[in-house]
Amino acid sequence: MSSFHHRSLFGKQKPFKGKSKGKLKRQNKGKVDDDEHRTLKGHRNVRDAGQRKRQLRNTAKQLQKEKRNDIMRAKRIGSRGGPPRIIAFLPISVSADITGIRQEILNRAKQVSYFNDKKRQYKVRLAIDGREHDFIIYDPPRDQTSILDAAKAADIIVPVIHCTGP
Repeated sequence: MSSFHHRSLFGKQKPFKGKSKGKLKRQNKGKVDDDEHRTLKGHRNVRDAGQRKRQLRNTAKQLQKEKRNDIMRAKRIGSRGGPPRIIAFLPISVSADITGIRQEILNRAKQVSYFNDKKRQYKVRLAIDGREHDFIIYDPPRDQTSILDAAKAADIIVPVIHCTGP
């Protein structure tokens, strides 16, 4: 039985085969090709590729953060298409003037849809950050259970204190 041996293809070098690192080092003898370090228009350095990748990731991350902040701001305030946010004015002191604050908001409102003076409820549309938002303003009666119920139901609680100024 004869043993099998690989034979070279008539001693020719295959042009598509890679050269060894050692052979390349011996050929170059430590010289550095100047063309690799020059950046031409249309050609980018290998070092620039990593920097570009980081920059793309950074801009994508900033866009995501900005979108997330916009969504959170819209959720916090309430959007035009969603249900109106409930604002409850809670008097902290006996002499707190809720009617003055309520009247100021009603004066600044773009639109007052309905109001019920007996129940002290008002539906208003206010412009905040260039967008219009719907709110229901509720002024509970001055007893403790009504104030606590209003605090439970409200999205936004505005504590009102009487203060005297100069």
